[in-house]
Amino acid sequence: MSIKELIEVSQRYGSDPECVLAGGGNTSWKTKDTLFVKASGTALATIQETGFVELDLETVRAILRQDFPADSAAREAQVLSALMAARKKGQTMRPSVETILHALFPYAYVVHLHPALVNGVLCSVDAEKTIGELFGDQVLYVPYTTPGYVLSKTLSDSFETWTAHGKSFPSIVFLQNHGIFVAADSVQEIDKIYSMVFDRIRSRIGRTPDFSATESPVLEQSVNALFDKAAELKDALVKAACRYVESPCIEFETNKEILKHAASASDFATLNGAFSPDHIVYAGARPLYIPHTILDAIQEGAKADTVQAALAKQIGSFIEQEGTYPHVIVVQDVGAFGLAKNTKAAQLALMLFNDAIKVSVYSMSFGGPHFMAAADVDFIKKWEVEQYRSTVSA
Repeated sequence: MSIKELIEVSQRYGSDPECVLAGGGNTSWKTKDTLFVKASGTALATIQETGFVELDLETVRAILRQDFPADSAAREAQVLSALMAARKKGQTMRPSVETILHALFPYAYVVHLHPALVNGVLCSVDAEKTIGELFGDQVLYVPYTTPGYVLSKTLSDSFETWTAHGKSFPSIVFLQNHGIFVAADSVQEIDKIYSMVFDRIRSRIGRTPDFSATESPVLEQSVNALFDKAAELKDALVKAACRYVESPCIEFETNKEILKHAASASDFATLNGAFSPDHIVYAGARPLYIPHTILDAIQEGAKADTVQAALAKQIGSFIEQEGTYPHVIVVQDVGAFGLAKNTKAAQLALMLFNDAIKVSVYSMSFGGPHFMAAADVDFIKKWEVEQYRSTVSA
């Protein structure tokens, strides 16, 4: 067991887009008195030793024995302060928000991921039922719980109840609308467990997503013509977004799955919500859907300012409802546009949108999609921790 093994397993899973995207996921390794955990917002794919924060293990565990305010903002600020105080001398990085969860496991290694395949189950209507059928009572399933201190305390209580019944400490924890924790005393065992989890879920998947390129069913033109039309829309969107976002950056992507889900408002319904905190952080709580009447206006030669005004109205209405601009704008029969303040953030929005499509497609094998509740979405949107992570990643 070593920090080198932690780096290796982190980079390996972090480099696999089927397991984790952007700054999502986290990993850790324990010695007798020290916890090495990923720094908040750091990408697992490229992490080095400096990307891990060293904390006093018992000090971290003791945080759950402290009293904190009932107010969520005040509570999370104090918990963060306690985590920062638990760092070893000379440490300057901010530890992952899930550091306490890592400390709770008695195993040396913990690898927490957000695989679309797994979240296809965890973000489905039949999540708990399916987990029980696939893995029995040897894994812990936790209904959606507010991340941060509340989730840490909930998991701590669940572990106490679990072991009080004479069960061995669980190595697998499934979190509804969130992801999976796998813990073991060796990297080899971590790999073995994840392989088993993936294989069992795949055995129940009825359809896998197809992200290959395609032509627009309405335009009935070549892919190049579709991208030419998208370029016109992109220009109009940039000018429309300027009313709400300073120097907006827009990236475009289209594929079979995007067009399939954008074919109609009813088709889009399976994406019109938030599957997990990661999706909210990088792609917004939900995308903005625009019917192809906008495209029709361009084809019919409508004046540029008329089209821009129509798009601006759509964006403005979205902002009134959501309190922020849309990070992803889906135009019927054209594709998806990532909207952000810089290119990387716009690309991340599209990356997480495609991930949401995967989750949606997989969820259809387990009763269909189950979105996060409005109150839970609102918490993530306002949570300083996630705002910090988004800023670091972008």
